[in-house]
This record gives sequence, structure tokens and C-alpha cells, in this order.
Amino acid sequence: MELDDLKEKWRATPDQSSTVEIRDAIEKKISALRRSGRGIRRVFMIEIMIVLVIYSGVLLMMWFMGERFMSYMYKIVIVTTIGSLPVVWRLYKAQKWINTMDYAKDIRTNMIAFLAYYKTTLRMYQWSTYVVVVILLVLMFTDADFMQLPLKLKLLIVGYMSTALLLTAPYIRLTYGRQTASFEDFLRD
Repeated sequence: MELDDLKEKWRATPDQSSTVEIRDAIEKKISALRRSGRGIRRVFMIEIMIVLVIYSGVLLMMWFMGERFMSYMYKIVIVTTIGSLPVVWRLYKAQKWINTMDYAKDIRTNMIAFLAYYKTTLRMYQWSTYVVVVILLVLMFTDADFMQLPLKLKLLIVGYMSTALLLTAPYIRLTYGRQTASFEDFLRD
């Protein structure tokens, strides 16, 4: 049942017990939507904090290693940063959008627009990760410093990046995708 239908029934129903039931149903649906919105924000903030810690570690490595910091390491940092900025911006806008949404207004239209934007952002996240990993592999195998590394270390790096490719889609579904369940349930009712 759509929220607007519930509101109409609430206004049209003279029976006090029906009014209370409808009001409770409306509040329950809005509460579930707000929890999902907070979940989107929480996941985004946790991921951003992890990225900031990683980049701080890389900056410390650059500072301590100085000249020993190899050129392929710079390429990893630069390509990853450039590849992730559009996705981070869209995720930021999505979590701002859902957390400022007014649930008293045309909620169905807003929810449909938000879900379309959010799902597009998640697909963009997935594909940008694939593109970044492939570009990094190409750049590393054309880098003289990387080619001088022992074979075991090269295989470890390639294995790590291949694992990132395989786990990207499940990771996005697990962390971001499940937050949309409340929105999709709301739209189905």
C-alpha cells in the first residue's frame, strides 16, 4: 500500500482504531525509510574514513621512503584517486539527498528518482573499479620499477588486484545495495 493511499484512508476513516492502525503503518514505513537513509550515510562515512586512513599511510610512506618510493606506487595513488572521485561525489550527493528528503511530500516520485540515481551510481562504482584495476595493471607492467620486482611480488600484486576485480560486485551489493531494500519494498507496496 502506498503512503499516499494510507494517508487518504486515514483522513477518510472515521473509526478511531482504523486511524491508529493506519497512522502506525505510515510511521513504520517512514521509520524504515529513515533507517535505510542513515544506513547509506553510515556506510559512506565508514568507507571514506578507511580511504582517508589508507591515503594518510601512503603519504607517510612517501615522506619516510623519499627517493625509494617507486614510480608505479605514484601511478597507483594517482589513478585510484582520479578514478574514484566521480563515484565518491555521486555517493556523497546520494546520501545527502536521502538524508534531506521530506517524507511528507510526494514521496513515491522522490523515491523512484533517488533509486534510479543511486543504482546508476552503484553501477558506476562497480565499473570504475574495474577500469581502474585494468589501467593499473597495464601501467604497472609498462613501468620499469615494477618490472624489476621479484616474480613472487608481481604475482602477489596481480593476485590482489584480480581478487579486487572478483569481489567488487559482491562488496557493493553487500555494503550499499542492501540499503535500498526498504525503498524498493516501499515502492512495491
